[in-house]
Amino acid sequence: MTSKNAIDYGTTQAALPNAGAQAVATENPLGSLTPQAFFTKGENLMKKAAHFGPDDPTGEMANYYQDAIDVFQELTRQYPKSQLAAFALFRMAECYHHGYGPAGEPLLQKGIPQAINIYQNLVQQYPNSEVASISQILTGILYSQIGKHLEAVDEYNKAFKLFPNILPSPQFTHLLPYTSSLGDVGISPIGALALYLIGEHYEKTGHTKEALEVFAQIVANYLPNYPNSTIALTAAYHQIEILWKTQQLKKMVAISEDLIRDCPKEGVIFFGTWHEGVTVRICDMEGVPRSLFDAYNKLGMHEKAKQLQEQYPGM
Repeated sequence: MTSKNAIDYGTTQAALPNAGAQAVATENPLGSLTPQAFFTKGENLMKKAAHFGPDDPTGEMANYYQDAIDVFQELTRQYPKSQLAAFALFRMAECYHHGYGPAGEPLLQKGIPQAINIYQNLVQQYPNSEVASISQILTGILYSQIGKHLEAVDEYNKAFKLFPNILPSPQFTHLLPYTSSLGDVGISPIGALALYLIGEHYEKTGHTKEALEVFAQIVANYLPNYPNSTIALTAAYHQIEILWKTQQLKKMVAISEDLIRDCPKEGVIFFGTWHEGVTVRICDMEGVPRSLFDAYNKLGMHEKAKQLQEQYPGM
C-alpha cells in the first residue's frame, strides 16, 4: 500500500530527448546498459522508495534511494554527453532531498546540502538542459529550507539573470512553489518566480520598501505578457496588501484599478508552497474590489466607491 505521504514520480520517458548512447559503456558493477535503460532503472527504484513514505522504520526507503543514486551516477559517468545525463543529475538531487533513513535521518547524512551541490553542478555542466532553470530555483529553495536565506536570495538572483523568460517544463512544475492548480494558464517564467521569492523574503524580514520594488518589477515585466501568470497576479496582490497596511492609499488605488481592469472578473487563483506541495494560502482576486472600496471611502471618493459596489454587488 502506498503511504499517504509518498512522493509521486511520474515517468518522464515520453518527454525526454532521444537518449542515444554517446560513448561505449565500460565494464561496471551495474552492467552495460544504454542511457535510457539506466535512467528507467533509476526512476523505477525511486518509485519503490516513494512507496514507503518518510516514516519508514525499516530503512528500505533509504536503500532504494541509494540504489537509484548509484544507477544515475553510473549513467553520468559512462555517458556524460548523453542528453539524459542532466536528467540523471536532477533525479540524483531529488533522491538526496527526499531520501530519509530510520528515524528521519537524512540519507547518508548528506541530504539537502548534497542536493544543492548536485543542482549547482547540473546548471554549470548543462546550462541549456530542460532542467537547468528549475535546478537553479530549487538551489535557492533548498538553501532557504536549511535557514541560509541570504544564499537563497543569491541563487534566486542568478535564476532571474540566467533564465528570465524560460517557462518550466510542465512535467516538473509540481516541484516548484506557487505553481497554479489551474493548469498551463498559470505557469509563470522562472524569472518571475525567482523575483517573487526574493520579494517574499524581503516582506517576511520587514524590508517593505524593497519588497514593493520587487513586486512592482514582476508586475511591470511579466503581467503584460503573461496575464494569467499566478506569480505576476500574486505579486500585484501583494503590492495592494502592503500599500494598504502602510496606508499608501493613492498608490494602492491606482494598482487595484489596473488589476481589476486587466484581470478576469471571476475566478480564484490557487497556489501552494514548496512544503510537501500543500496549499497554505489562497489568493482571491475578488478581495481586490473589497480593499479598493475601503480605500475609496478613506480617501473620500464616495462616488467611485458606490460605482464599484454596483459593479461588484456581492463583495
